Amino acid sequence: MISGYVENECFKEAKDLFQKMPAKNKNVVAMTTMVIGYCKEGRVEEGRILFDGILSKDSAAYNAMISCYALNGCSEEALKLLVEMFRMSFRPDQSSCASVLSACAALASTPVGRQIHAVVIKLGVDSNVSVCNALITMYSKCGSIFERELAFELITSPDLVSWNTIIAALAQHGLYEKAVAYLEQMVLRGCEPDEAGRL
Repeated sequence: MISGYVENECFKEAKDLFQKMPAKNKNVVAMTTMVIGYCKEGRVEEGRILFDGILSKDSAAYNAMISCYALNGCSEEALKLLVEMFRMSFRPDQSSCASVLSACAALASTPVGRQIHAVVIKLGVDSNVSVCNALITMYSKCGSIFERELAFELITSPDLVSWNTIIAALAQHGLYEKAVAYLEQMVLRGCEPDEAGRL
């Protein structure tokens, strides 16, 4: 039930139900769901307090808190928690990898971004569309043109977001001819551009 409330943006109801639960029922799943709820509400500190209270944290709990940090602009905290996650021998999921790459983009940190990219390759999620989109954005914000295009080429079936991301990244750096070439390639591959993809 808590999960349903959180997914449907009914955080007050989720919190009320969670507070009424007996302590023995407040397991890692329920607590992680509430961390996600706090994240959606922008209540990062409360989410962290609850996360710290999880006695037997699992990878889902770490993934939720990392995403919470990244989505709420706490980039350094997201990176620190990823390091802690590895120390605890947990594996980040695709969502966490994309979140951490977004954190690197916010920090415009190419060296850290490259390290995370290496981790993404090692984990085998380097061809995931969301991860690749985050890689394109990260390399673009760091000014790494070559890596940005390599990240795009990893995507076997680029979606609309992928095309828009690479086209916008090229245009932002004044590479208009390349942006137009990608736009033409997008149309040739049968992906119809939306407003964001048109120059």
